[in-house]
Amino acid sequence: TCQNIVEICEGVQITQGPAERSGLKESSMATARLLAASKAEFLTSARQQLDILGTLYKRLPPKYLRRSNTYMQIPSPLLRSPVGVKGRSSDGDSDNGRDSDNGSDGTKKGSAKRGSFDAMVARIQEYADDIGTITNPVLSEALATDERFDQIYLRTCDQATQYYLDCGRKRFAQVLHGDMAQLHICRERWQEAAKILRPLIPAGGTAGLGVMDVHLLERLAVCERRLGHSEKCLEYVLWLIANSQYLDSGSREMYAAMLIELAHGLPGPDRRAIPPAALFSVPGVEVADREDTLCIVATVHSNVAKPVVAGAVEAVLIAGSGEQQLEVVLDASDVELSPGANRVSLTTDSISCPGRFVVRSVRIAIGMTDTTIVVSNPNTRHCVRLNHHPTNPVLTVRPAPTASADGPSALRLSIATHGTHVDPGMRIRLFSADGGPLVDEQRSGAPAGCSFGEDGALVVDDALAAGTQTEIHLVLVRKLATEEVTVYAELETRGEARMVLESRMVEFLPPLSI
Repeated sequence: TCQNIVEICEGVQITQGPAERSGLKESSMATARLLAASKAEFLTSARQQLDILGTLYKRLPPKYLRRSNTYMQIPSPLLRSPVGVKGRSSDGDSDNGRDSDNGSDGTKKGSAKRGSFDAMVARIQEYADDIGTITNPVLSEALATDERFDQIYLRTCDQATQYYLDCGRKRFAQVLHGDMAQLHICRERWQEAAKILRPLIPAGGTAGLGVMDVHLLERLAVCERRLGHSEKCLEYVLWLIANSQYLDSGSREMYAAMLIELAHGLPGPDRRAIPPAALFSVPGVEVADREDTLCIVATVHSNVAKPVVAGAVEAVLIAGSGEQQLEVVLDASDVELSPGANRVSLTTDSISCPGRFVVRSVRIAIGMTDTTIVVSNPNTRHCVRLNHHPTNPVLTVRPAPTASADGPSALRLSIATHGTHVDPGMRIRLFSADGGPLVDEQRSGAPAGCSFGEDGALVVDDALAAGTQTEIHLVLVRKLATEEVTVYAELETRGEARMVLESRMVEFLPPLSI
């Protein structure tokens, strides 16, 4: 009847002549919207009738009605349990894996909803004898096969959706679109369901979604995974984790497990960058004093509901600016990040760069994905002061006396190997504050056991044993009074590359004779 009323209204408008329709054209927008709303309500009632008939004639899967919005709007007499009928689950399957016993807020309201659903089905069966024989040939044909029923059902929903959009009730249209997609999911028509759902999801859904958006997003993630679109499914799973306040605990753990599985299952060799806001944050970084290595401790907060093993965690520290900017990387591998706060020790054996550094970013690698937390706000940056690496060689400079007041200044370079054996070929460069070279190769000559490379670097030709100290006298390119001197050394110890960098202010000595 409801469907017929809408069709009659449409027919009257079509058969009217131009003069008769002119009044409608001149009617206000409010009247047009009211007419569209009325049609939408009639079609929604027709759809509810199809829900009842489809349930009675087993053309609708029980899990569809349990997940759809319709049966919650069916008149209350149909929701009263008949005598002897208790709430039970006739279909425990969940098309997206969510716990059917829990509501979206983690309570047991899902059990009450399921009981109402079973009560509705029982009540429909109770009234089966009162329905009698269906005389409408179109409806009889629809109830004969699932395919024909779906055609009429989806067409009715689509018409109602269009009228809801015409009258500005977009949320009602979104509900119907979601139910249409749900029917496709129950029939395992993943492509058709995804085609309906994709336009419904707000762009950039990492935050700020509503509860209805999250429910639609859950269904879309199921479709993308069934279609083999792992990267799109991973994207939607990240959005769900970012809006986990609308998920129950079981769903949070399920999507956490799905995140880990998808991240490790992505094809290589290219790694994928994922936004960090949904997963991790770094509220603090501090220096840890250790006798064997240079170490900082980063506090990594995980929003993932299950422990995640990160293949690598790297912190990039910077000092200076422009061309003189220095970058230091400290890392750790195979780090388990539990839900909540985690203290992660990051170390380096290849760099010794004492000084004050700013933490620029922290990268966390999970499977074939990388999430990078970039600290760009000066008010939230983490500053640390690094000391000498306890096992790396230490290079220091101090002023050396010169013979003439008119001649250039001189330096004495000291290399203390500490507990590290240095392989032959260590390369050393000395720079002034403006980045220019300091050593005069011609006047310095070739110190014992050393030579100058083509790029002007001082090369230590001999190996330096652990626990030894070597001093080298160097003549500079000009006369200096006070200067900040930077020493940069590249070396290998037992074949492992290392780097040492140190800067200090040097006050040069007056000449021996004036």
